[in-house]
Amino acid sequence: MHVRERFATTGYVVFYGAVHDDTINVWRSIARQTDGWFYDEMNDGFFGFFDYEANMTEERVRVKVVVPDQDARGMSRLLKRFYRTIFPDASAHNWHLIMTPADTEDQPPRREFLTVPLGADIMDTSALSGSIVVATNDDTCFYAYGWKERFALRSNRKLLELSKGDVVLFRGDFILAPVGYDSNNICLHAYLDSPFYERPHDHRPTVVTEIDDTRGIDDPSCIVWNCTFKGTPLSLRRHLNRYHDIRFQRAARHLEP
Repeated sequence: MHVRERFATTGYVVFYGAVHDDTINVWRSIARQTDGWFYDEMNDGFFGFFDYEANMTEERVRVKVVVPDQDARGMSRLLKRFYRTIFPDASAHNWHLIMTPADTEDQPPRREFLTVPLGADIMDTSALSGSIVVATNDDTCFYAYGWKERFALRSNRKLLELSKGDVVLFRGDFILAPVGYDSNNICLHAYLDSPFYERPHDHRPTVVTEIDDTRGIDDPSCIVWNCTFKGTPLSLRRHLNRYHDIRFQRAARHLEP
């Protein structure tokens, strides 16, 4: 499948072995030479505001640091031929090193942007800022959920595995979740900004509710990620409606002729 067609279908594309190991080692050394690490932060998924409690319990395990300007410009120049293949008008901005410490648990799903602006072509890559991620470790992984759903459905989840030097491009509304590691993991991230879309200066990713739609029909537990509610089928239905804004449509009856 052509790379643009693959991106249009899946919402992401991987360039394997795009960056030489020697270059990756130089970029990783920036992490040891730079101060100013701070916690990665996200907005609450339902209301869209910044949730300090959620960040304390879920996201304040990943830290990131701004890449110095000179190094960031070099990264953008080297990787331009990759991201311009998918985002022809984009420029890479806000380069960060993101570190996931050892023994971190899997993180909740998130998407950078909720949806394309009203009236924009949903397939237009200039309608939203995209993302570029560079793996600096082998066995760098994300859970990929796609971009066409409001929720992160467990049945859509696929493990995206990257090796050192791989580059992956994501749609701005793609849903993904960082995984936990046994040792420290570092990757590089930047936004691919379009001249036709103005990304907010204080932009943060947004948490997306994960629904485990793979459970058995008689399971009395809530299908939403990290929710501990259990009950009867009726009380579970009411709980999903009231607290998670999930509604079910009754199946149509089959009438015998």
